[in-house]
Amino acid sequence: MGKNYRGPLAVLAVIVLLAAKGLYSYYLSYDYALQRRAELARQNRPEIHVAVVWDLLREKSFLDGVKLAASETNRTGIRLVSDGQETLGKLVLHEYDDGTADDAEDTWLAVSAARDIVAVVGHSSSATAIPASISYEYNGVLFISAVATSSALTAPKFKYTFSIVPTDQAFADALVSYAETHRLYKLVVLYARSEYGLGFYESFVSALPENFDLIATRSFFETEEDKLAGNLSSTTGTIYQLMQQDFDAVVVAAKGERGAAMVEQLRDMGVDKPILGSEALDDEDVWRWSHHTANRLFVASVFAKDSTATPPLTQAFIDNFRQAYGYEPGYYAFQGYEAVKVLASAYQLAGSTVPIRVAAALQFGYKNGYNGYVFDRHSRITNKKIVIKEMVNGKFNTIDPE
Repeated sequence: MGKNYRGPLAVLAVIVLLAAKGLYSYYLSYDYALQRRAELARQNRPEIHVAVVWDLLREKSFLDGVKLAASETNRTGIRLVSDGQETLGKLVLHEYDDGTADDAEDTWLAVSAARDIVAVVGHSSSATAIPASISYEYNGVLFISAVATSSALTAPKFKYTFSIVPTDQAFADALVSYAETHRLYKLVVLYARSEYGLGFYESFVSALPENFDLIATRSFFETEEDKLAGNLSSTTGTIYQLMQQDFDAVVVAAKGERGAAMVEQLRDMGVDKPILGSEALDDEDVWRWSHHTANRLFVASVFAKDSTATPPLTQAFIDNFRQAYGYEPGYYAFQGYEAVKVLASAYQLAGSTVPIRVAAALQFGYKNGYNGYVFDRHSRITNKKIVIKEMVNGKFNTIDPE
């Protein structure tokens, strides 16, 4: 090859490499991911790919609720319309785990990279839902959070993030209202040293009217990491000191097994007063975890059952779930079911799975959607009723309004 050609060819090679690098960077960019996902969704393929994210090892009923809703939806399909062409869409579920921080990060990165996935339902805590929502927002993935109660999730007013559960503040307000109705004015508050525990403690205390008397507040360690580090706060000593006080009820701000352990500790030391908790203790496994000591535990919940307060759609869900799986559904199964029902209804209203069109249907035109739910300007559900349930020998019973 002559020397006269080498210079131009070298320049051309550099230009090609730079162009390739630019295209590759664009391919990896959020804008490309968002546009490509929308383009694929716009084709209205019959398979609607939805990611289901949950703590797969710890809790299974959420997935059962999701699968029940998907099965019911797929019997009739979802009518999608594009350029005058109709397609009958059906949901295809993909399961992902967020049981640990590493699992959660791997999940939201994998979901965001999967261009055919148009929506996500689930995430088992606010701690995993909040960072995931950022990734979903920039990659154009519609996200329906089922159990994240932190107001920080929807505070940024993202276009693609919606929540079908009230905030910690709403649950705290409901517990305060119950305490006031039953003249439980003198309160002790025990909260776990965790993001949830501190957050709910602050929400609850801020909701207390002046006629309440906060006798004492105490925090306690709750994680295995704390135990391994030797951070073993003496809950027995704390409870003994509190028992010297005059109080009407104890508020426990802790999740699942850790909250149940505190309930057991209180009962074992002779505290027989009502114990109040939020949706974090709305799990009938609390009876087993507390070694059958959780009677007179009252929780705020959006899942009303076994009462005149149970809505017809909720009762139908309970009956169908029981028939399908052979066990009683709880809060998590209910929220999984509702997340898919809300999503499927939004697809039907929009006639499309394009995330921005579905988001618009949820935000501005959902009054005719599933259960008549309404979302506020933060994309959080506004008309999901909170009830109070009491644990009685291993079963939660809804307390009917007086």
